[in-house]
Amino acid sequence: MTNFVGAEYVIATMLIEKAKAGKKAVSLSDLSSYGIYVQRKANEKKLDAVFLTSKSQLYNAIYDFSDYFTCNFDSNGNLKSITLEHSKDIYDLEYRFMGYLPQLIFDILVDSAREIA
Repeated sequence: MTNFVGAEYVIATMLIEKAKAGKKAVSLSDLSSYGIYVQRKANEKKLDAVFLTSKSQLYNAIYDFSDYFTCNFDSNGNLKSITLEHSKDIYDLEYRFMGYLPQLIFDILVDSAREIA
């Protein structure tokens, strides 16, 4: 059975790993690259998972989880990056997003984020 992994898990994982590296934001470009990378890794491991990382899915996740994610815009009003909402920390992200995924999917998300973060 195919597991569909929402963009919110992709964003949360990248923000957690970036925060551990001392960075506060993740760009849409980073998320796009990460989505491709993690899907490739899952395919290599023959894991039946689809990571929902299209631009519209990322936007929807940002707004659906606005209590966790904050948008940063450039001078033209284009979305530049995503940061963690100021009232939250990485432990909030880990508690909210990381306990609900099958272990194999969680491992691929985290390992991939560590490799490219």
